[in-house]
Amino acid sequence: MSGGGPPGDGSPQAAPVLGMPGITALPTSPKLEGVKMKEVMHRDPNGDSSVTSPMFASDKSEDPNDVHNKSDNTDRPSLSASSPTGSWRSKRAMTQAPQATGVAPSLSDYAGDLNITETRLKLSGNLSPVSLMSGKVGASPFDVNKIEPVLDPPPHILQKYLTVGEDIRTFNSPPGKRPDLVAIWRYKMIFVGAGEAGKTSLRKCFASNPLFFKNLPEVGTTTGIDIQRHRVKVSDQRDSIIDIEVHDFAGQEVYHSHSLFLSNRTLFVFVWNMSNVEQTFDDYGISSDEENRLRQWADVVQAKCPGAPMVVIGTHKDELRDPSRKTVVLILNKVCRAISEYIDTFQPAQGIRNIFVGGSFCVSCKSRTVTPENQGGPTKMKELFQYLGDLCSKYATTDSLYPQGAVPRYVVHLIATLEKLKAEMNTVVLPMKAYNSLTKQLGIPKELLHKVTTMLHDWGVLYLFDKQATKLGRTDCVFLHPVWLSQMVSVVFTYAHACIAPVHERLTMEVELIDLNVCDLVEPTKLILEGVLSTILAKVLFARVLQLLKRQVTDQNIDICFTMLANLDLCYKNTYIPEEGPHLSNRSISSRSPNYQYYIPSIFPRAMPPDMPVHISRLMRNKGVHQLFNLCPFPKEFVHMLHCRTNHLMMRLQVDAPCPDRDPPNRKVQNNWRDGLWLAGGGGEGHDLGLGPLRAFVACDLEARRIDVWAVSPGDSDPRIMKAKELCRHVEEAIKDLATKFPGITLSEKFVVDKVNPALEDESFRSLTSAMKPVEVEFLAKSLGFEPTATQKSTLDEMMSVCNEDRATPPPDMKVSLLLDKLIKACMLQDPVIVQINPLQNDQNDDDEE
Repeated sequence: MSGGGPPGDGSPQAAPVLGMPGITALPTSPKLEGVKMKEVMHRDPNGDSSVTSPMFASDKSEDPNDVHNKSDNTDRPSLSASSPTGSWRSKRAMTQAPQATGVAPSLSDYAGDLNITETRLKLSGNLSPVSLMSGKVGASPFDVNKIEPVLDPPPHILQKYLTVGEDIRTFNSPPGKRPDLVAIWRYKMIFVGAGEAGKTSLRKCFASNPLFFKNLPEVGTTTGIDIQRHRVKVSDQRDSIIDIEVHDFAGQEVYHSHSLFLSNRTLFVFVWNMSNVEQTFDDYGISSDEENRLRQWADVVQAKCPGAPMVVIGTHKDELRDPSRKTVVLILNKVCRAISEYIDTFQPAQGIRNIFVGGSFCVSCKSRTVTPENQGGPTKMKELFQYLGDLCSKYATTDSLYPQGAVPRYVVHLIATLEKLKAEMNTVVLPMKAYNSLTKQLGIPKELLHKVTTMLHDWGVLYLFDKQATKLGRTDCVFLHPVWLSQMVSVVFTYAHACIAPVHERLTMEVELIDLNVCDLVEPTKLILEGVLSTILAKVLFARVLQLLKRQVTDQNIDICFTMLANLDLCYKNTYIPEEGPHLSNRSISSRSPNYQYYIPSIFPRAMPPDMPVHISRLMRNKGVHQLFNLCPFPKEFVHMLHCRTNHLMMRLQVDAPCPDRDPPNRKVQNNWRDGLWLAGGGGEGHDLGLGPLRAFVACDLEARRIDVWAVSPGDSDPRIMKAKELCRHVEEAIKDLATKFPGITLSEKFVVDKVNPALEDESFRSLTSAMKPVEVEFLAKSLGFEPTATQKSTLDEMMSVCNEDRATPPPDMKVSLLLDKLIKACMLQDPVIVQINPLQNDQNDDDEE
């Protein structure tokens, strides 16, 4: 990131980050640079690319009458500025009632805040933005419900979207000579695969076509999503082109947000590195790591885009010991057969098709040569690119909504109107009421509105925030800047990627929208490695992204960014005690504004303790409820989203993980597992969820493609408030609601009747005795319907004599739910991952911390 010029030269100067004295974020150029070709091609050629508002805005002047600026610090936990250890001002956050539902508030509720509507002057003369996403000072009032439709699209819009020259020339002709239908051939091509498989090199080969560089441009590690657009002339189609939007997805495991930007009308290119395995006559094929990665992509593509076509491309052909066609074809045949056999394990519902392999190739980006699996295929890189373009054209012209890609005029009018709003940068989101009003003016039939909107979503014209995948609801909204949204999401996972990447990989990362060094300085404890994003770090991560949208970095705007992430089921707020980062630091950052934490489940570093599902399932089998959900396919992203949908049910537990190099020698670790949940309910008085004596355990098994839910109603719970089946029902509703977002998932569920066994297995008994007192073990076993065996009774008697306990007078406050929590904590402490936690010392020198 480059610094500003000398004062007075017009260059933006370094500005202090909100609430962090002494720490500055260096500015970027006011032009929308740093996004390379992808941003330039998304901008309106006639639009103003200058930033008309300061990158950072002070939060000193807040209008007391503005409801969005009001905050109740008793309800919102915040770090005390006077406490170097970051003590919490309020304990109420630890016991406050959870939300009634885990679903994030609708983004349409913030439409008036996201869009620039008006500004007001306080009596003191300071500007106070009424809108949360206000950016232009002095903007005139703007009513999203009174949008003027564009009925005569400008030439640059027609040239950008229409694909037949005759349609471009005659679209704005006098009435009677205008075409009723025009051709729009658009398709996406998404490169997926493991990290360093060669996706970026392949994409750059296509970008340089038809040029031939002796040496390929330098290729770094891709971060987030790199987007480029290409216009390809269709073979055997005179005066016709296909617009292809090429997406290059970073392949590292941390980028679990990619599935949010998968859509139909897409050709998926699965890329793998052929040289990762020693290819011999007896042993050839694909490495196990890359095969697992391709299987994960097959799961998510089938779940999100069932029936989508895909092409498999092996790279690094020049590094093979034997690059002959015979050897290459053997390898391609084996890999394609393995992928096809895995796809055949999917069990799509009636009317849903499986994804399918439309071709397989081996390439060398150095020599630009191609070896096809089938005889007669492309043999040069430019021929392969043309082949992929023709495939996109084939699928675009056989679209089920508009065959031959012939769309009505009102679709072009809608696109032109949305593009005009994008160029003005005032409106970034349209609530469904305003969107319906606009489409009604354009004459779009109500029965086709959802399909047309979904098509524009697939084309990348807009991003549809919809609660239900089958129809548009009143709480849905249309976001006008889908590329910006992908950038805002990707910066979070890019920084997480940088924190776990080796030094040599971090140096080659193509990072443009964030400054990694500033992020390290702002939050040296690396909370992101625990799957936690704080608002202090978010102000730095989202600074440049907000600048692209011509918005200021304010507390309100950061809250809106988190609202978007929550609507995407990527995060939820931490209403419990604060998390601690894995790295040590003596630095404390004081803040004038509150610092909140948000969980990002896809970055959670730990799985469930290995023995915990076995013990919990055994303890709950006699008096509990067991519900089983089968999902096919079962993408990882589904589990992460389930965390966000059920966060209001979670029972938070915390243990002290041993850290010998730390003073005190421990670190607080909470029960954040990427594949399991510990839930509570039955609290009563408005606290039925997240509190109370009921307990439920959710275990997700990706390999077995199942989710198990065990719940128990102990004797000390009140059945009039809630029963175990009701707690399961809340989980069931979240799973079924999420399944509507994945049309390719086949979901089935049933209640399982576990075999009643009055005897508790010795392994689970030993786990109980190591976690709690003998009188507690006896009480818990009896409450859950178990009778200790003679050997177990003898063991308990010996323990009681040593502890000098009397089973006749157990403690009056003994609760089954608290004892189960105690068992969970013991399992957490025995987890090998927790035992080995030994955070690295911060590599910053004390002298640099000033």
